[in-house]
Amino acid sequence: KFRGLRSSDGEELQAPQIREANLKSLKCPSCGAPHELQAGGISQTLVCGFCDTAMDLNQDATFKSVVQFEQSKAKIPAKIPLGSRGIPPGSNTEYTCIGYLSKFCRVDGAIYRWAEYLLYEPSKGYRWLTESNGHWSLLAPLRQVPTKFGSEPVGYPPNTEVKLGPTPFNPSQKPAATVEYVAGEFYWRVRVGESSEVSDFVAPPQVLSADCSQSEVNWSLGTYVEGAALWKAFRLSGSPPAPPGIANNQVNPHKAAAQRRWTTYAVALLATFGFLTVRTLTERGKFFDETFNYRDYEPDRVQQKKLQVPAGQHNLAITVIAPSLSQRWADFVVTLVDPKTQEARSGSTSLYHQSGVDDGEAWSESVTRSTIHFAHVPGGEYDLQVEPLSNVVGQDQPEGPGTPKSFPNTLFGYTLQASLSQAHWGYLWMVVLLGLIPPLWSGWRSSSFETSRWSESDHAPASSWSDD
Repeated sequence: KFRGLRSSDGEELQAPQIREANLKSLKCPSCGAPHELQAGGISQTLVCGFCDTAMDLNQDATFKSVVQFEQSKAKIPAKIPLGSRGIPPGSNTEYTCIGYLSKFCRVDGAIYRWAEYLLYEPSKGYRWLTESNGHWSLLAPLRQVPTKFGSEPVGYPPNTEVKLGPTPFNPSQKPAATVEYVAGEFYWRVRVGESSEVSDFVAPPQVLSADCSQSEVNWSLGTYVEGAALWKAFRLSGSPPAPPGIANNQVNPHKAAAQRRWTTYAVALLATFGFLTVRTLTERGKFFDETFNYRDYEPDRVQQKKLQVPAGQHNLAITVIAPSLSQRWADFVVTLVDPKTQEARSGSTSLYHQSGVDDGEAWSESVTRSTIHFAHVPGGEYDLQVEPLSNVVGQDQPEGPGTPKSFPNTLFGYTLQASLSQAHWGYLWMVVLLGLIPPLWSGWRSSSFETSRWSESDHAPASSWSDD
């Protein structure tokens, strides 16, 4: 959170004239602790971190003690010690930490605390680092006023979306913040117990913050920064504590992944559709068609033919058709044998036809056509073998010469057709269904992250775009 840059008396801060003479050293009039002013000539208040005495730097050269805060029993240690120097992330200038505030607010009886660190560099001015539950943001004073309703400048912070340039910011929190601990030097007369209303608007990783007093509204713009980067920048010992929960301007780490996966899914669908379309339009069709008979008492019903597969590598489809099956089933084992290597590829299928009458109603069930697929078959000559087996075998032996059934009886006929496999459009549905899993998973994680982000907000997403 960022609490605005202003004088508590409503005075407009003028651009300071930085001179060497501005830099002053002094001792605390209460405890004698030495202090060196980092922004001498600009700072209005110095709070001794040893005895909590507040010195009004505008009084006179003696820096008279004006008040001693009742905060000694509640000292709150700063994670970034006063006097620490570092180059904050996103900056190329070294700043000094000169002030530290601890603030709190009450929401539904619960107390929420956060810390604010005032950074200073003579040529750049002031920046703030805010920390809440291990989440950090770096903020600077805003030199323009956000807008609402298109181009209307914002006066008092609304409960609706505001814009900074083309970027929309959604309302997040609007607490009444109270100072409970103070140490260091500040450019206004800060006091323990000082209160202001703060309005935060977020467009992760950015946050717009408005600090509202009775006489003025001060806007600032900040960016979420990782604690580890700050520890490195200010050369702090140890590691930053792991932040629980989600900050209001923290970047959603799952959003980009979800967008990438949805894009990948769309590309995969288009690529699959295009590939199958091209295969359908360009693939060669049927190139083999032979009919065979299943006869009585044949000791070996295996049929064999030569099959010439076109040059190249293909997915081969062998279709078995037996339309004359009647009250029968038949199994077919189809084998492709390379005569050069004796490598065999086999597949099988079953056909049947059944019919009858139940309760005066005729019924019929049949599968008289089926296809066996062979993948990645190199072009060349093959022996195509088919071995049929049926539940009706006919006679085992002929009745002899001159008898009515001296020749084998044909029980049913069947046809083998070979073609180069056409595109399997079922693959498209496989991509449609299975391909949905990754983007849906990432989308769910992204949505859960946003739900957690807004769970402690004063403005639920569904209502954050409505006007007062």
